[in-house]
Amino acid sequence: MINLTALAAPFPADKIHWRVGSTTRDNKRGMALAYLDARDVMDRLDEVCGTAWSDSYTELSGRIVCAITIDGVTRCDGAGDTAVEAEKGGLSDAFKRSAVKWGVGRYLYRLPNEWVALNEKRQILNPPNLPHWALPSDDPANPDIPFEQIEQEHRHIDEHPITQVQADLIAEIINIESALHAQQRMDSTQKTKVRQKYAKVIKLEAATEENLSEYYKQLIEYQRSN
Repeated sequence: MINLTALAAPFPADKIHWRVGSTTRDNKRGMALAYLDARDVMDRLDEVCGTAWSDSYTELSGRIVCAITIDGVTRCDGAGDTAVEAEKGGLSDAFKRSAVKWGVGRYLYRLPNEWVALNEKRQILNPPNLPHWALPSDDPANPDIPFEQIEQEHRHIDEHPITQVQADLIAEIINIESALHAQQRMDSTQKTKVRQKYAKVIKLEAATEENLSEYYKQLIEYQRSN
């Protein structure tokens, strides 16, 4: 019997990678998108299914289609084009998309969108925290972020567009957080705690101008301290 629950279980935080999606016009902030390495997906299939799974590939309308079969049941999906220079990436993407049909990594598509600071090479400076439901219960990186609070903050953000003053404060705060992270003076768990203490939120876009100002003030003082 296929263990779909085990296939769909969250991966440890160190197995989650991040790439940049949309960016702001100045390329200083971008949308962080989570993804898995194909080898980790293979490992999950091996761990749960042993030798009972296999994969095969075909071309359909210029797309690479991967079919993953487990215990005689097949699910498939496709990705990319079949240009020579894109073939390897197309195979990997098609494999991972097909694995999503079996639940592997599907939860990553449910992560809330988060804008993060980028360096001059458009690389993510400080990856987002994963919510507690997106981590194994025994993962040491699990920050135990309350999912209900995340949901409430997202609803608030949707209903109350931020002002220019708030946007400017958020940009300055993210720059300082990124600098402190690079200096190893603030890790992801600490960032979450101080945001909740001074900004009263986890997502900065949900904070009031007053609370953002207070958090900014505290960060400046901390940055200037030893």
